[in-house]
Amino acid sequence: MFRGRFAAADGPGREALLMGLVRVNAADILGLNRPEDLGVDDGFIEAGFSSFTALELRDRIGTATGLTLSPKAVYDHPTPRALVGALLTAALSTLVRAGTGRDGDPAASGSPEETRETTETTERTKSTERQQS
Repeated sequence: MFRGRFAAADGPGREALLMGLVRVNAADILGLNRPEDLGVDDGFIEAGFSSFTALELRDRIGTATGLTLSPKAVYDHPTPRALVGALLTAALSTLVRAGTGRDGDPAASGSPEETRETTETTERTKSTERQQS
């Protein structure tokens, strides 16, 4: 399951898992041959997403991660990188609230290093979104 792999991964591994999830599903929805055909900084709307396909991506990601995402998630976070940053923050927040990190080990959650990596990823995402606006 995706959630188990996510909980067991380290900071960069978690980001890579989420990026894979987003790009694989987005490419499938758009009918692209490979997930790599959608760049991490390519705009979802420019790539061909409509309001319906944006909801489909939101639903697929929500099902895989267990996160409840806004209907506007793809519009609020318009690139795979931006969406992954938001997903990473939400997923880690969920793990911390649940008191688990890796494989259900409460001691493995929220280490200072993981917190710093999450904060840096979130700040990079916000900076990128501001530059695109």
